[in-house]
Amino acid sequence: MLRHLLTALCALLFISCADAGDHLEAEIQDLLRNRKMTVGVAVVMDGEPVAVVNNDAQYPLMSVFKFHQAVAVAHRMEELGLPLSHTLHIRKEEFEAPTYSPLRDSFSQRDIDITVGDLLRYSVQYSDNHACDLLFRHIIGVEESDAYLRSLGIGEFALSANEQQMREEVTRCYDNRSAPLSAATLLDRFIRREIVAEPYFSFIADCMYSSTTGNSRLKRPFLGTDIRIGDKTGTGINPASGAFIAVNDIGFVTLPDGRIYSIALLIRNSHETLADTEKVIASISEKVYRAMSE
Repeated sequence: MLRHLLTALCALLFISCADAGDHLEAEIQDLLRNRKMTVGVAVVMDGEPVAVVNNDAQYPLMSVFKFHQAVAVAHRMEELGLPLSHTLHIRKEEFEAPTYSPLRDSFSQRDIDITVGDLLRYSVQYSDNHACDLLFRHIIGVEESDAYLRSLGIGEFALSANEQQMREEVTRCYDNRSAPLSAATLLDRFIRREIVAEPYFSFIADCMYSSTTGNSRLKRPFLGTDIRIGDKTGTGINPASGAFIAVNDIGFVTLPDGRIYSIALLIRNSHETLADTEKVIASISEKVYRAMSE
């Protein structure tokens, strides 16, 4: 008798969650009407998709892939038995390419010794392009990172270019790509501690919680509150057309009851201003949080 009651209760909860997801998807679709952009959204909690919108396309990741890279770096470091304090010697010539790099700006024109942990923080927390490519060069390459993530069962994504390659040929920006559900699933598995061991997990999570980019995106509805969110943004513009290749944000949000949901919000080919594109992300973020809190 008890077993039948529990089965019925689980069925009711599943229907309730499914209905809530359908309602949220409809709200998001309504918000996106007449927008000059393609927007993909996926929300995942406890291994299950809650809401998915426009998942049948691949979206350029831009710097969002630095989270994917961090997962692969953690795997390689664990595999080699190396701590985050492992130190690399970086020659000044490795900083010569002009790109966004607080790391280079702090240590320009000289060789440096830097820990893998510091490179990860520059890459994930500050979205430093040189730090990203140094990790690809010295720890685990792009193709190896792609292969490792695929071995986890993550599909509908691809990593095949580093920051330098994307900078030198803008079309390569479309080569690092993902469906929203794939990105949200990777986040969900990460935050549930399935794929990254300690101390690498806590370190990467802290980098995302301390992220200094994207306050006008997923985090916008939560500024000034005690709601905890860790995220990684990505942005790129096509100089030929003036359109945004991508304006992205992915992250995990802790609800008041302690549950955590993961969200991937990927926008490609936006012909609207950056401010208006970011408002779309912030509005969807607010709708998702409200729905998940009910």
